[in-house]
Amino acid sequence: MANNIAFSPMGNTSVLICGTSANNVAVTAYSPVNQFMCVNTGTVPVFLVAGTTAPTAVIPTPSTPNNAWCLGAGSTKVVTYNQAAANTTVYFGGITSTSSANVYITGGEGL
Repeated sequence: MANNIAFSPMGNTSVLICGTSANNVAVTAYSPVNQFMCVNTGTVPVFLVAGTTAPTAVIPTPSTPNNAWCLGAGSTKVVTYNQAAANTTVYFGGITSTSSANVYITGGEGL
């Protein structure tokens, strides 16, 4: 269920270091959460995926679509991905087509 309240952090912030090779990071919140704030501090877009195990992000192409979503350079987005229970780990994977970027991910509730 979507929230229409301001984002409230409910856990530590993890950093996903993205480059032209796929990488991933574990994110654990203090209580079950539905939203994750993702902040791309880099100057290039990052393609992200989430999962209950460490996913591998792949850049979509016209002939090979996939489930990665794009987080624009210098942008912030709150995404919904269910955390099953408190202290359950959600993994985020990321990749860039050029250069590198850091994505800071925090579990919480709200937009």
